[in-house]
Amino acid sequence: MLTQHHAFCPTSYLPPGSEILFRPPTPWEQYKTPILAITGAILVQALLIAWLIHERQYRRRAERTARETFSELAQVNRIETAGELSAAIAHEINQPITGMVTNASAALRWLSRENPDIGNASDALGKIVKAGHR
Repeated sequence: MLTQHHAFCPTSYLPPGSEILFRPPTPWEQYKTPILAITGAILVQALLIAWLIHERQYRRRAERTARETFSELAQVNRIETAGELSAAIAHEINQPITGMVTNASAALRWLSRENPDIGNASDALGKIVKAGHR
């Protein structure tokens, strides 16, 4: 019969018909429930980590898209502001020029009469010079 210190010997060394009594349980037999619980917890954690990594990538893509969209919006806003500014500048330039052309035309008409109206022509030319300096 085998003594306790020979408990780890393979069963093939035993004579045929031997019966093993009081054999210590294997780690699987002894800790089956904790092993399954820990394995399940590790799998759940691995799935959560994978999901969090996926969400992180999705968030980064969304942030990059938002930054690009914001940049495009800022560019469109700058272009629109420049367009409005150039329209305002064009209006501010065209208005005095139109007035100058009108005064010059009037001065030419007054000077081309049989009796030229020098006073009105002089006033119109004065307005042209004033508008030019402005």
